[in-house]
Formats: sequence, C-alpha cells, structure tokens
Amino acid sequence: MASVCTARLLTDAGVPCVLDLNCRPKLAAILLSAQTEHLLRGLFPATENGQEDIFSGFARVTRRIVGWGGDRVEADLPHQGMVAPEGELLRRLWRRVPSLPICDGSRSESWRIESSREGIDSAQERCIGSRNAWIASVDLSTEAELEACWVEAVQDGWLFMLSRGEGRATLIAAGDTVENLLLQSRLVARRVAKWVRQSGSIPIHPRLRQGMARDRSIYCGAAAMSFDPLCGEGAGNAIREAFLVAAVVRAEIGGADRERLTAHYDTRLRQGFLRHLQTCLPFYETGGMSRSWKDSCDELRAGIEDLLLELASAPRPFFRLVDRDLVAL
Repeated sequence: MASVCTARLLTDAGVPCVLDLNCRPKLAAILLSAQTEHLLRGLFPATENGQEDIFSGFARVTRRIVGWGGDRVEADLPHQGMVAPEGELLRRLWRRVPSLPICDGSRSESWRIESSREGIDSAQERCIGSRNAWIASVDLSTEAELEACWVEAVQDGWLFMLSRGEGRATLIAAGDTVENLLLQSRLVARRVAKWVRQSGSIPIHPRLRQGMARDRSIYCGAAAMSFDPLCGEGAGNAIREAFLVAAVVRAEIGGADRERLTAHYDTRLRQGFLRHLQTCLPFYETGGMSRSWKDSCDELRAGIEDLLLELASAPRPFFRLVDRDLVAL
C-alpha cells in the first residue's frame, strides 16, 4: 500500500520513478475505515476511461460486536468500514499508476524508498513485546450477524473475526492458536460453523525501525513500522506515510535541506508510533487479568516511556504538511 500510494503521488508531481519489485503473501481480507476509503478515493479518483470503481464488489461492515474485559453483555456498535481482499485492491490501485520501468539493479544518487520488510533483522528494530497470532478462514454459523466484525477478549488473548461476505470470514487469534482461543470464547465461537487453513504463527507486536531515513534511503510501510492489529489499521497508516515520503522527496528537489527533512520524517513517524502504543494500552489494561495480559501492559508502558524520553529531546518541527507539500516553519 505504501509503495503504490507513493508511486502515484510522485508520478502525479512529475517525479520519475522506477520499481524494484518484491512479492509477499497477500491477506485474504483487510478492514478499511471510512477515513482510509476517503483517502484512497482522493488519491485514485474515478476516471473517464471505463475503469471500475476501486471498491466495486467489496463487502461492507456496518456493525462491530464486542465482548471485552470479562463483560458477559455484548456491545453492538455501529461501524463504517469496508472489507477488501488485499491482493485485488492493490491490483486495482496499480492499474491507476502510470507504467513504470523496472529497476535494473544499478544504484543511483536518487532516493531509494523502501516499503518491504525483506532484509530487516532484529538489530534494526525496536519490538514492543513478542505477541504472535494465528489466522484462519472461517465459515460463519447462522447466528452470525450480517455485515459485521467481532472482537473478544479471552483469558489467553483476543479474537478478531471479519466477515468477508457470503457466509465466510477471516479469524485472527492473538496470543494462542485458533483452536485454543475458541475454547475460551463465548462471543466468537458460537458464530463459527467451522474453521480451516490455520496459518503458522505470525508476529503482531508493534515494531519500529531504528532510523527511518538514512543516506539516500527512506523507509515507509512495513519497512518502517508495524502496528498491533487490535488498534491499528496498517493500510491507513501506510497511506499517510506515503504522503509524507512523497513530500520529503519533492521538498528536497525544491531545495530544502535533506538532513532537516529526514529528521522531520523520523520524528513524525516516531510520534505516530507513540500514539499507537498509547491507544493500545487501555485495551490491554482492560482485556483480562492473566499473566499474558499484564505482561503486554508492562511492555506497552515501557515502550511509551522510552519514546516519550526520546521525543522530549527531538528537534523542533522544521516543516508542516499542507495538502501534499511540506511547508517550512
């Protein structure tokens, strides 16, 4: 998402780009908020050449059903979101970017914008905890509500289930396997008729790259940071990073100081990561009383404290993002 949005922003501005392609598995479904949908519609507007709407045929989510903190009463809340198969959404977005040449492997003096996690090792990242999750494809029971997603805290973790339409859903089990957490579930379990194709464990704890921009490389998307899926929408965050990345590149072309630009970029991303940790903490504080919930809270508090100390000594903002441009302060 970060790559395609950055490519669109730079080509819109007449900045030449080349692609260095990288393949990774795509998620069966991602939940896009109304704000993210608005951002994508603004960046990839409808055209007159007969292209389909970028969200055509995708399922809607209008309800969020929550069981949290041991409450036996389910909260049924309104929600505005859209469920998109990640691979199909990216295919539609790339069709709206002018055709770009493929990188021939040579290096240049231009910016290299990295959005892939490939090649990142643990020494380059700050990890907040070590939570893992398992993902399964689910057939919904007749009890499952239409156009809904479900969130539930259980003793050893939490469950998030997202309807993909036509009686199917994607289920994330954070903290333990799908099978084990469904045994602890009241809310989600009775809405599952059967589940298949559980993934291996994948890391879902928040991660932040140490140094977001250095030399001529600038990192965004998964290469810069990863959010906890409980409280973070990766697609929306990647789009906002793309706006900032493209603005940094264009500002340097316009004569702005590169060191100030990269310092500003690094600080802004760390500030965003701090806000994410601060958003996560109340949910983990109220999720449960087991050792795993308490450990997660301790890890989040430590990460928040470290970032607050770092940012207290960060340089003052040098720029402000206005629409698609960085304006010097």
